Amino acid sequence: MVLLRLLPAGAAGEGPSRRGEAFGVLAALGVAAWNVAVVGGWFLAPSTLTASDFTQYCLAAVDMGRGAVEDVATSRSRFAAWLPGRLVGSVGVLDALWLGSTLPGVLLLHLGTYLWARALHSRAAGIAAVVAIGFFGPVVTMSRTVTFYPALVGCTAMATGLAVASVRWPRAAFLVPAAICTALLPLLDVRGLLWVPAPLVLMAVGVVRAGWRARIVAVVALVGAFELSWYGGRYAYAPRAQGIEAQAWFYADEAVRSAGLEAEFRYPPVGGGFVWGRSDERTLPRTVAVLREISAAIPPGVRDARAATEGRSRNVVPLVPLAGVAALAAVAGLFRSPLRLGAFVVSVAPYAVMVAQAAAIIAHPRYLGSGLAGLPVVLGVAAAALGGLDAGVRRAPWREGVLLLWFVVLSSRVLPQWGTSHFLDVHRHADEAPASVVLAARAGRHQEGCSFQMMKERAAGGAGDSRLFPTPDEPGR
Repeated sequence: MVLLRLLPAGAAGEGPSRRGEAFGVLAALGVAAWNVAVVGGWFLAPSTLTASDFTQYCLAAVDMGRGAVEDVATSRSRFAAWLPGRLVGSVGVLDALWLGSTLPGVLLLHLGTYLWARALHSRAAGIAAVVAIGFFGPVVTMSRTVTFYPALVGCTAMATGLAVASVRWPRAAFLVPAAICTALLPLLDVRGLLWVPAPLVLMAVGVVRAGWRARIVAVVALVGAFELSWYGGRYAYAPRAQGIEAQAWFYADEAVRSAGLEAEFRYPPVGGGFVWGRSDERTLPRTVAVLREISAAIPPGVRDARAATEGRSRNVVPLVPLAGVAALAAVAGLFRSPLRLGAFVVSVAPYAVMVAQAAAIIAHPRYLGSGLAGLPVVLGVAAAALGGLDAGVRRAPWREGVLLLWFVVLSSRVLPQWGTSHFLDVHRHADEAPASVVLAARAGRHQEGCSFQMMKERAAGGAGDSRLFPTPDEPGR
């Protein structure tokens, strides 16, 4: 009901109603449940939970659960680990991570995607965009990913959706929650700061277009949210936390070593760099310069290495024609509204950059998922534009038929499963390139760092495994 109160009761020329928006929100939640229960499993081995650096997330949740805040890994956020830590003792570490990070992130991703496409075009675009999430393995498998990434991706989608809505409907009801969601991004991960500029630009447009009362409320909310977020950074990150530059160095170094090459990086691999709430904000320009230096230091041969070429051929190349056609259709559909067209470009651009950068060095699903999360919005707007489904322009009697067909195509699995079904299969991961290793966080198949925790759960009468996605009994066991 809170979400419905934020949506406009009516607007000139389009006549949206809360009843209609309720249908859209319920559709987004319904598709989220369908993706979690069914579609995520289409791209994975049976009952597999995937995780990158699972030990760090596991131990972060365990340390927060036992009150050892200072022991949380310097590369992870205590803020992101707080809720999983509260749940570890009652549901076990796997389900604590899923309930405390993955599920909230998935719900935010679907709701934010709906609002984002809805604000750009129409309710039909929002529903089509939400359904399109299930087309892309790197995105939908986040519903089975027990890390802190789903929470960051979901919060980013919601912040972007609210910011775009504030451009189209410049009022405090959108600007205030947009400010709050955007201010949360750097608390969930030090790299979350990289997603902040686009929503800020969009909110600035909304503030300029808003009335004086809404403008004052929005400015106060923005300043207050980011001030609180800045001080919250002292809790979220350890004094020696790894900054943005150090984490960028880590991924660049991983790509170089996986390609069997060498590179001269000027930045140390551990510690240092810009950390939200702990660093001098005046050093941000230097941070940007260091990130450029790291990118420039990556040898060209990395892009031709097996990990990069194989990942691109499976997870990116098949999407390029679809993304190009959809982007052209979306731009054509928004061409008569320069304001919404500009919001479309600004909101989608960071996702496109993220995909391009990841595809150039590793192209692994866990890196591509964050960027590909913006593609469903492009497809949703394109589908609605091509179908003439813009509310208020004309009502096509076959609107429901178009959306129904969208569901049928997804449910029948007619579209190819673009590469991720085997890429994330635990039974095949030993055959993949070193950079494509994905951990299967199951009892008996997990890294040693959390073995003790799993054994404790079994000793206490638990399964030492996920109860929500249990490992099926294997023959001969």
